[in-house]
Amino acid sequence: MQIFRRDPTAPSLMRPYSFCLSFFFLLTLVFTNAATSQPTQYNISSKNGLPTDNVYNVLVDKYGYLWIATEKGVIKYNGYSLKVFDLSSGLVNDDVWHLTEDRKGRIWLSCISSEMGYIFKDHYHKTVIENPVLPIYPRFNPKNIVDLEHGIAFQTTSAASYGYICVEKNDTISSTLIDIDGNHCLLTKNGDLIIWYDNKVYKTSVTKKPWKLQYLGSHRILLDMGDGQSQGNYFFPHAHLGKRSADSSLFALNWNNFSYNQLPLDTGEFVTMNQYRNGRYYMTTVKNCLILDDSLNVLKKWSHAQLLDDTVVNTKPVTFIEDNLWNRCVTTSGNGIYINFLPRQLKAKEQFDLSGYKYVGSSKAGQNFWWNSNTHSLATISTGKQITKKTLIGIQDVKKIIPYDSSKSVILSDNTLSWYLKNGNTIRFENFFKPAENPRGENIIKSIFLWRDLRAVHDVIITSPSDLILFSFTPGLVHLHLSHDTITARVLSGERLPDLCYIKNENLLAAYDSKNIALYEVSAAGSAFRKRAMYDLSPLKKLEKIHADNHGNIFVQTQDKVFAYYPQQNKYVVLFADYNMGRAKTLVQDNKVIAATRGGLLFCSVSGPLNFGKTVFLPNNKDLLYSKCLGIKKQSETVVITTDKGVYEVPVPADQAKAPNSQPYRLLLHYKDMTRVMGFNDTIYIDQDNTELHFDAINPAGVGTLRFKYKIENVVSSEQDMSSNSLYLPKLNADKYYTFTITAYDDAWKSQPMKIRLYLVPFWWQTQTGKMLIWLLGISGVALVLLSVTYATRQVVLRQQTRKGMEMELKNLRLAFELKSVYSQINPHFIFNTLTTGLYFIKKKKIDEAYQHISSFSDLLRAYIKSSRNKYTSIAEEAENLEHYLKLQLARFEDKFTYTINIDPGIDPDTEKIPSLLLQPLVENAINHGIFHKEGKGKITIDFLRGEDSHSIVCLIDDDGIGRENSKKIKDESNIKETSYGTDLIKNLVDIFNTYEATKITMDYIDKELPLTGTIVKFTITKQ
Repeated sequence: MQIFRRDPTAPSLMRPYSFCLSFFFLLTLVFTNAATSQPTQYNISSKNGLPTDNVYNVLVDKYGYLWIATEKGVIKYNGYSLKVFDLSSGLVNDDVWHLTEDRKGRIWLSCISSEMGYIFKDHYHKTVIENPVLPIYPRFNPKNIVDLEHGIAFQTTSAASYGYICVEKNDTISSTLIDIDGNHCLLTKNGDLIIWYDNKVYKTSVTKKPWKLQYLGSHRILLDMGDGQSQGNYFFPHAHLGKRSADSSLFALNWNNFSYNQLPLDTGEFVTMNQYRNGRYYMTTVKNCLILDDSLNVLKKWSHAQLLDDTVVNTKPVTFIEDNLWNRCVTTSGNGIYINFLPRQLKAKEQFDLSGYKYVGSSKAGQNFWWNSNTHSLATISTGKQITKKTLIGIQDVKKIIPYDSSKSVILSDNTLSWYLKNGNTIRFENFFKPAENPRGENIIKSIFLWRDLRAVHDVIITSPSDLILFSFTPGLVHLHLSHDTITARVLSGERLPDLCYIKNENLLAAYDSKNIALYEVSAAGSAFRKRAMYDLSPLKKLEKIHADNHGNIFVQTQDKVFAYYPQQNKYVVLFADYNMGRAKTLVQDNKVIAATRGGLLFCSVSGPLNFGKTVFLPNNKDLLYSKCLGIKKQSETVVITTDKGVYEVPVPADQAKAPNSQPYRLLLHYKDMTRVMGFNDTIYIDQDNTELHFDAINPAGVGTLRFKYKIENVVSSEQDMSSNSLYLPKLNADKYYTFTITAYDDAWKSQPMKIRLYLVPFWWQTQTGKMLIWLLGISGVALVLLSVTYATRQVVLRQQTRKGMEMELKNLRLAFELKSVYSQINPHFIFNTLTTGLYFIKKKKIDEAYQHISSFSDLLRAYIKSSRNKYTSIAEEAENLEHYLKLQLARFEDKFTYTINIDPGIDPDTEKIPSLLLQPLVENAINHGIFHKEGKGKITIDFLRGEDSHSIVCLIDDDGIGRENSKKIKDESNIKETSYGTDLIKNLVDIFNTYEATKITMDYIDKELPLTGTIVKFTITKQ
């Protein structure tokens, strides 16, 4: 390796300067076809979660989940996590060699065990054996499981090799003995049983009993099921049978016409496994994997090396399938399962050993430069794909190399700017530096700017062959003019800007901070520099990088999005909206927008202001090529990239390249017992008592952790992250449709937003018909309550009048109290005002308010009837009655006041009791005489407190009304004299309880002192 040293005849070098900010301009990768030296298949094995490397069979169910049959259980896979069903899940034997899905979605397990079972809704279920006395029990050895209309049917054999046909219906299995060798019969897909015995062939249907044998004819069978069975559970459904012969040919016998088809195989090749799926035969031989149609025509053929990782030796396929969602899945007996993505991953044109190097730029001669900061070595890849490495003396750390002309480039390093000549020599700019002077000959730069004062140069922009603009931390933007062997400097602006880009066609510099973009006009010679405009892009949130093209578009990269902004119209659009753009590396060059993400490479052509072509996506499925993008560089018709797994050069696809937009995926919704693959504008009916939704995504190319975002139109307007795959819906109105949008994403991938409609099913009483019915029932209920109260009152009066003596006097006093209490609560004014308020709501078509108002009134009357029959009531019931009463009064007085009911934590409201109907009259007084006359809104507070001892309860009724004195003045001045039922009633009630009950009640009125207003009524109730 050649080492360059300074020419002693060159001008002396000044002291190197240091840079405090490194500009890490790197490259990324993308794929079109797989190279043999690169992994092109994703392997699932014991190294990443599979319980064993011995995999028998795979199945893709109707939802899209991949089911894997192994010697240590059954695995369900969605592209992210492996759910294992084994002995701990209820399986009797976890050595499962085949899986079958029936039309009900049940996954049946083929294994040797004492029972037959299936997996449904992620739980194992075992069947009931109808006749367990047969000699096949307690062992099942199922093969040829077929899905029939009512259930499944399958073959099994006993220890004596006798055959049995088992039929399942409603989780119950019945079996029938076939008194011949079980290898001389075949159960076909349509439920027909083919039997051959003594060169005679018969057919019957297992779905019809008793069985009736239909003689098909005589034929010398060239094969038996012994050999055939080694080719799979069933190897030629639809009455085809196969056998290997000595000349390596495969014969197929058609049972309908006894005709033979012959499929030539390679020399020494024979079939090891075969399965039928969706009208295709998937056949595995000792050399190849083939797909055949029903007529045994070979549709596709691959060698084992094409389907398996060539770094794994002595690994052969067991079975394989090709699926639109899961591509090609190949199982092995020693290295798990391989997924071959379609189309295959890319093939890089070149790969270079540049471990420890980072891409720093290119030259106009077509060279690419890579820098190793540990060895101070610069690697150069020439157009002939040759690589050379040289150590640069005096260069601490190269941040960027900018092409200048065909003979040299500019090196931007931490300590200096230098010329990098075509022959590999470097010359520092400071050797040519000369401060600029003004027209009067004064040095206007020297006092504020010397070369050593230039620190932390972020970038260099070449505006003309003789003019450069430096973007530095200090002194800011500096214009350099090159003239022969002299460089003069001029400070354009002292602003400190995070980054900028050059719009060449318009001679504009676009600079940005985290919220704004500023455009500066600058001439090529640097003689003119001024700010043209400032644009507020704060809605885009946290700008990280900007680029510009020749059409006036400015491309803004944020944390997770790429925007194209056109300043002249102050408009922007989102590019690559359907992809995960987190930590993307972007590039705008040659009318192309290129973005390198962890999920792959994105290309989009630019044809004008905010005018873009179709996105072409080249995927990096499952991190097969890399897991971290470091940077990207476009050169001619190729893209040079660097990743954590190597450096590559790949061709740029054409604008109309037939590349898939994304890897196929499915979004699933689980709600109650329902599972469905989501589609746009699906409608999901949600019960109000169960608003929990569960989501899942099936993405074979998934990487990292699966997450979801959602929004609900007019409820949750912006996207919200879900903490898990479950979501409890926020409060929604019943009998209404909502647009629900769900987006799935992982560390490298993002789904398109899926929009569905949610409909919250109303209860019967929430429908219009139900509301009208409730209103009618409410009015009828009120009338019935009033009649019941009247009738009950009269009956009580008649019974009380028959009592005599002291007992009669006492009861009469109590009766009088109870009657007065009832009459006070339902006095005509109160009933009239309540019903009038209800009719007002109905007239205004406020059905919900009318329903609530009448319902509260009905509850209050019912509570009063109950309380009038009992001397005591619990504090909880009293608080509930007061709640109903205050709500009714609030409706009447149109929110004239607020209220609070508090219960001391030391009181058990359900067990502690106080005299019935004690507080309501005083609450009524507080509203009518205190709050009603107050200007503005009042407040009532009701407290239930523990007294001085455990036998005492203190009740406080606190209002902030006008007070008793002001209320009395208003009453005296009024011409209408109102009678207060509450005060007299409560006094009588207190006297009766103090006289005849073991209860002591004291009542005190407390008038608040100014500036406070209102009254506090205090009851102390003591049990003796």
